[in-house]
Amino acid sequence: MDIGNDVQTTSGSPKPCESLWFPDGNVVIATDTLLFKVHKGVLSLQSSVFKDMFELPIVESGLENTQEGQGTVGFTPELYEGLPLVGLAGDTGKDVEHLLRAVYERHYFRPERDDTDLDTVNTLLLLSKKYDFKHIQKDVVAHVLRHHPMSLEEQMKLKEIEYHHRKEWSVRHLKLLKAAVFADIDFLLPLIYYACSDYSIGDILRAAKLVQLDQGTLDTLIEGREEVGSMIRHFIAEVPFTTYIEFESNDCEREGSCLEEIRFFQLGDFFHSTSMKNLSTSDFFVFDRCRTDLCKLCREAAEDAVDRERMYVWDRIPRCFGFPGWDVLRTKMEEFLK
Repeated sequence: MDIGNDVQTTSGSPKPCESLWFPDGNVVIATDTLLFKVHKGVLSLQSSVFKDMFELPIVESGLENTQEGQGTVGFTPELYEGLPLVGLAGDTGKDVEHLLRAVYERHYFRPERDDTDLDTVNTLLLLSKKYDFKHIQKDVVAHVLRHHPMSLEEQMKLKEIEYHHRKEWSVRHLKLLKAAVFADIDFLLPLIYYACSDYSIGDILRAAKLVQLDQGTLDTLIEGREEVGSMIRHFIAEVPFTTYIEFESNDCEREGSCLEEIRFFQLGDFFHSTSMKNLSTSDFFVFDRCRTDLCKLCREAAEDAVDRERMYVWDRIPRCFGFPGWDVLRTKMEEFLK
């Protein structure tokens, strides 16, 4: 936050934001393109960062350099139309507008709204952490969890990203990962890492360069992606055996057991993805590749066996990215959101 002298408006100067220019405002927030005339009390009530800043004593110009032991600790603010002006270094006008609208307009950002642009979500996640707007951060995290749920059952309901949009979404997801790392919300991170891991290495590297992802985060993503991929490939390769061994304990509607003869084809088609949806039994992805005509009892036994192994894979995903299990993360999530 920059403090200096009186600011004069020129053709290249930031302009007042009409929707956030209150006649009774008592402080002006300045960005690269926009000015916001807002209220110290409103910001201080919701943000410890703004509260601490506004509580700094203001000294008159020329009084800062008093004798040691006799001076007043404080600052001389810039002024805009007679009001203190605070510059937010490094934050764009558009981003700060999103933040301040979330502060002033209770329904501007709601966790349950699915039409919110992901760039807005990323911005609010970053700035709510930077300026300590806890209620906004909580709303944003709740929104992200709707699209990146912690339960496998909810994950299976997510809509797949269309192939021709994947490059675009890889950038959006890595931006979200960068924001989540900055916000240091550990229970959210394995979910975002996992979402990012379903893109190709080429898409990940290109997106990481565009969003300037730090090397440590990129390393965690790539190494975790390889671990998840290895688990899933092993899972898929074992599907024939996983289902076959059920014949020993399963009742069959036919003579013998369907599962003794079970055969699959082209399961390797699923090796390229880390998506759990490809391993679904309810959507028939796996059993679409079954050559054997299974009776109802054998089909149910085979699906149950695959689902147990699928849950094992899901339970291991946080550890692939260096985090504790879902139970620990879920406890942290519930504590954060309460």
